[in-house]
Amino acid sequence: MKSKATECSYKIAQCVVLNGKPFTDGEYIKETFLSGAEVLFRDLQNKDIILSPIIEIPVSERSVERHISDLAKNVTTKQTTGLKPSHVFSLALDGSTDVNDASRLAVVARYHENNHIYEELFLTSS
Repeated sequence: MKSKATECSYKIAQCVVLNGKPFTDGEYIKETFLSGAEVLFRDLQNKDIILSPIIEIPVSERSVERHISDLAKNVTTKQTTGLKPSHVFSLALDGSTDVNDASRLAVVARYHENNHIYEELFLTSS
């Protein structure tokens, strides 16, 4: 079972990737979190006890990168397990060339699982 600090680190990594920020922003987010907590809890006698879990959050560039990779693997696993038993699915392929003359391919799959239709970006490559 993951510790709360590790779970929080995953949440920070998710925010970093969803906002397209560099992996190093994990440290910035933690610093911001600590600065705000210092103000919010400065009048409490147990402020240090409250701040210690925040200090323990692993948000180094490497930790954020590893957590993002873990989250991506989880998404891939969920997509694959959802698509495999599906009797009907469709694929949409879109190829293009960017301004640097690099070819790009996007693969989007639409499939049915548990009475729900999913449309997922499965692959982008260059």
